[in-house]
Amino acid sequence: MGKKILCIAEPRQIPQEKMVAVTKKLREEISQALGDGFGIFQAALNSGVGLTSARLIAELRDTQHPDIFLELVAAAPKDSLKLPDEVRSLANGIRTVEVERGRNRVYLLHRSMILVSARVIVVSGGQEDDEMAPIMDYAIGIGKDVRYIKP
Repeated sequence: MGKKILCIAEPRQIPQEKMVAVTKKLREEISQALGDGFGIFQAALNSGVGLTSARLIAELRDTQHPDIFLELVAAAPKDSLKLPDEVRSLANGIRTVEVERGRNRVYLLHRSMILVSARVIVVSGGQEDDEMAPIMDYAIGIGKDVRYIKP
């Protein structure tokens, strides 16, 4: 049986004062997932928040879990071409998803990741009209194991 896939769905922004708490919770969820047999992790490149997850996963891969496969997911092929070497060096692979620019871009990007994942970690942006709510609803609606982090 292959390794189980987990994706991390994150908003475009999280208030800076909440990033320490979010990072701590992400580290706990990622560690739990490793214990539960997850070995493939997907992080979206829609924001700096996605890079936080990617850095945490890469750190665990490089120090404790060399079998981790980290896939960065970009919203369009041209986005993947703009990645700095520091970002590219985090990943074992980069996947691109053709998504039109616009309001639903983040939703469609995350939806493509959720479809292939057994577990989804949804990180809230902390706002009342949280852009992550429909993403979490979608993951729950199709029966995914959803973990929720609210700053």
